[in-house]
Amino acid sequence: LFYILPFSIDLKKEIKEKRRNFRSSLKKKPQQYHFLGADIGEYGIAWVIIRVDEDNQQILVKDYGFIYDPRIKRIQDHFKEIQQRARLGEFLEESTVVAALRENAIGYLRNRLHDKLIKYKGHIIYEMNISAFEAGSGRVTKIYDSVKRPDVGNHRDATRDVYKQLVKRIWGIEGGGKERAPGWQVRAEGTSYTCINCGRDVYDISRGESLWRIEHREGKIITLTNGEAKVLGYTEASLDPNKEYKTKDIFKYIKSFARPPLATWVEDDKENGENNKENTNNPKPKSKGRWEIRSETIKKFVIDRGVLSKEQVIKMRQHRGNSALFVCPYADCLAVADADIQAAFNIALRGYIYATEFAKGNDPKADNPKFKEIFSKRLEAMKHFKKTGKLGWLFSQGCKDEN
Repeated sequence: LFYILPFSIDLKKEIKEKRRNFRSSLKKKPQQYHFLGADIGEYGIAWVIIRVDEDNQQILVKDYGFIYDPRIKRIQDHFKEIQQRARLGEFLEESTVVAALRENAIGYLRNRLHDKLIKYKGHIIYEMNISAFEAGSGRVTKIYDSVKRPDVGNHRDATRDVYKQLVKRIWGIEGGGKERAPGWQVRAEGTSYTCINCGRDVYDISRGESLWRIEHREGKIITLTNGEAKVLGYTEASLDPNKEYKTKDIFKYIKSFARPPLATWVEDDKENGENNKENTNNPKPKSKGRWEIRSETIKKFVIDRGVLSKEQVIKMRQHRGNSALFVCPYADCLAVADADIQAAFNIALRGYIYATEFAKGNDPKADNPKFKEIFSKRLEAMKHFKKTGKLGWLFSQGCKDEN
């Protein structure tokens, strides 16, 4: 049973002691500690527990999951309707309802994450900034920020008294801060686009200045090559196969392939009884229609390959949102994974590097060139570590959750 109202957690003595010696404990044996990565999804928060063994170049996935909360789904699905009512002056009642949904969601999500954190006696890692694409609306962004606020020692409000009081109320720890906070927040650009199978970051393509040409096209799926790598893209545009394209001009096609829309709800036309009224959001209560899978990426690389069935894709769309799958665009990989769980894994891995470098005295600040160099080298090396444990969210590789 998880209460939706916030309450104080009385940590065990050994956990409190570890928080008091955050830097020294990680400096001694960092491979013994668990890191929980948390990533915001469209309708909840994905989480992954990992333990890193650098000596043997292994990353053990201890557990993972997705905390689904229908309150977030309701906030997003009705956001446009709320805006319209506000313009008409009908905002008080609806705003009160949304505020209540948001507060209850904050308590519920925070307590579920803290349950996992206490179970594994680990460090929790959040994403520093989330995009509007991933959050869906500013209201959901506020939920995520409120969930992580008492947990991260490098939050922008960490020095304020109200933050310190919140840390004390939630964790029973005086002060908080980087030295003793239960967790950390990291810069996490591209975490959902970093393939767990091959270790490559899709955004690395955008950082180059290559010239690309279209090697093959099948419907809306294009194969691009720059002479060194082959990647797939998705576009309806008519492109010249004899022309060379700059990276900035074709990268949007690669992103569209990697994060395809899962399904579209098509409502019945009341007059003709035909399915012809598109609605990309979830269907309204008692509305008649059907889900349609239109993305060729989903059809060819997910359903036709037997990675997931049509029914599984639609169920994922209903409970996880329209961008919950990742398909690696590199032609020699094409792995299919849960995009939110993948992001949480990469956030946990970055958090491990942040924390262990901080324990060595390398302060992970954006303007610290020494840290940035060390971080990049360690992250690149760890992308290719062997992953073991519970990997059932890497759908295409037939991975199972090992005990």
